[in-house]
Amino acid sequence: MKPDGPNLRAPSLGLTALLLAAAPATGAEPGANSRTLITMQGRQQPAWFLCDGIDAPTVQVVGKPDAKGDLVIAAYDKAAPGPPLIHDHHLGPADPGAGNVHYALTRNGRPAGFLHAFNPGMLDDPDRALTPPFTSMRVDGREIGCRWLEGTRLIGFSARRTFAVTQDRAGRLTYRTFDFSEAAHAAPAAADGVERTTRPTLTIDGGVESTAAGQTVFRFTNNGYGYVVRVPISPGSGPAKVLVTRGGRTVQTEPLAAYTWAPRPSRP
Repeated sequence: MKPDGPNLRAPSLGLTALLLAAAPATGAEPGANSRTLITMQGRQQPAWFLCDGIDAPTVQVVGKPDAKGDLVIAAYDKAAPGPPLIHDHHLGPADPGAGNVHYALTRNGRPAGFLHAFNPGMLDDPDRALTPPFTSMRVDGREIGCRWLEGTRLIGFSARRTFAVTQDRAGRLTYRTFDFSEAAHAAPAAADGVERTTRPTLTIDGGVESTAAGQTVFRFTNNGYGYVVRVPISPGSGPAKVLVTRGGRTVQTEPLAAYTWAPRPSRP
């Protein structure tokens, strides 16, 4: 079966099984209400989290560990869109300390890097950590800083760019894009506390959220254009994608290769 969507190749059945494995988290884990999905073999499948590199032109999608701690990591190259490189890893136990948590990665019994998350208790409002709080990782000899924003409702990527929708404490929605063509020279953006990001290519405030046909829909308008982010919230409700419209007509559609979505918080 051919892979569906940009930047994808069909994994082996073993890789698919690992991506479908149960997460190592409990319901109390930060971001536990969020959901990360990757499109493989024509359907969306669960993953653990995605790391959109802010200091390296890559997106890393980390699969869910199985009962033995085995997982896969799919690496997408922003500079050369195409199928990802997929590698097997083994996840070590969590090593917490000083507000941080590290997970060692091994491959064939040898050290292969780590995953790094922060403790949301470091935030003024820990409930603002709507997505898994991973801010860096080391893999294949390269340390990568991960984009992370408070109040993230959606972060995902297409063959051309990363998209983020965030919600502030007042419930207001903001849409940002980060073009891959700028990734190699993207400048860090001023951020509060543990936030990690670069300067966006496009920022639009004042979005509207709705639910239709089993999807969460975020709508934004800017200079006569509409930007519509559609994210499935139930099986069989279609792929995640971003549409650009003008005059009621769709002028561009970008399927998301992978994304993390978080439901509307009980309080902003």
